Amino acid sequence: MGVIILSEAKKRAAEIAKFAEQSANWYRIETSTFVPGDRDEYVLLSGDHKAVFTWTMLPTAEVVRHLSVSVPRPGKYPQPLTVWTLAHYFGFTGAKVDPESDTVAEPAEDWIAGVNEGEGALVVYQEVNDGPWVDIQV
Repeated sequence: MGVIILSEAKKRAAEIAKFAEQSANWYRIETSTFVPGDRDEYVLLSGDHKAVFTWTMLPTAEVVRHLSVSVPRPGKYPQPLTVWTLAHYFGFTGAKVDPESDTVAEPAEDWIAGVNEGEGALVVYQEVNDGPWVDIQV
């Protein structure tokens, strides 16, 4: 099993988050013609983990941070601690962060998490309520 180097993952996650939060780079469920996981700008590879992060506009015009983390073993999923920590690195807010290890043991109450069996991934999203998209076209 590959080891995630937290300092490297944190740096790369910050780069991806900065790119993904720009409204021109949002993934729009009904109109985007690309798959985020196929574009390096949205992908963090660390150890044997693949993390795909977007700011996603839902058909309801809500905007969410969206993170999908997978490992390359059929029927296996990443450890939740890994996913919560990566979510924190990508800018998810509200979780309690251990200051010594810079890890997150459990998600914030407003993080919605689930399993995508088709992709073999743990998925988490969080509505973004503090952005400048009020006047942005859906």
